[in-house]
Amino acid sequence: MNYPRPMTKQMYDDRDAYVVFISNLTGLPVDEILGRSRIECVCIARHLLAYALVHLCGYSSLAAGNLMRRNYATVLHSCYLIRDKNIIPFDGIQRMVDAITNFHNKRMEGVVV
Repeated sequence: MNYPRPMTKQMYDDRDAYVVFISNLTGLPVDEILGRSRIECVCIARHLLAYALVHLCGYSSLAAGNLMRRNYATVLHSCYLIRDKNIIPFDGIQRMVDAITNFHNKRMEGVVV
């Protein structure tokens, strides 16, 4: 049986970097993004965080869910919403996705593999 990998300091550092960036991008406090609020703008910020952790950082939906204190299916749902552009209107969100992707690319410039 495959057990989930334990959370590492690097995983928490990645989460913190992206959640702070998304907080600055959206103007929402970090604790609200990671909290339980169901307000639409907060949920969208969470969708963006899930998308960044899964599609940019390469974490599994289970790992991203653990980092965000969410179920893995919730993370998958968020990724599908962003990927399939199912949030109306999507143009402002696409600009945020582009900004997060640019942030990710700049972060990865200094990483040696």
